Amino acid sequence: MKQNRDILGDSRLKEKAYSVPEGYFDELPGRIADRCKAAEEKRSFFRIAAPYAAMAASFVLIALAGSAVIRYGREKGIETQYVSREITNAGQVSEEDIINYLISADISSAEIAYLENYE
Repeated sequence: MKQNRDILGDSRLKEKAYSVPEGYFDELPGRIADRCKAAEEKRSFFRIAAPYAAMAASFVLIALAGSAVIRYGREKGIETQYVSREITNAGQVSEEDIINYLISADISSAEIAYLENYE
């Protein structure tokens, strides 16, 4: 069984385990300031230019993605022209054409009634 020891009465625990050199805390602010100045002076060109290079690279990436989208759109230009022509000619569609489209598209009367109520 363990013996109960008086921890507070132990003289070894009352001694300071670590010691600080004389004047350590007096010199500390000056040493920290010196290190900060040295770090500011050591900033390399790469550390300064890296954020700007990353920003330029992102602009180039955006420009390339945009040109790819435009190029893809030009390849599909025939479909785009067809759709835009159909939209332009939408005012010239007769009621008979609309009825024939609805019949061929197999749209139910319930869907048409819903759309009439939606407007």
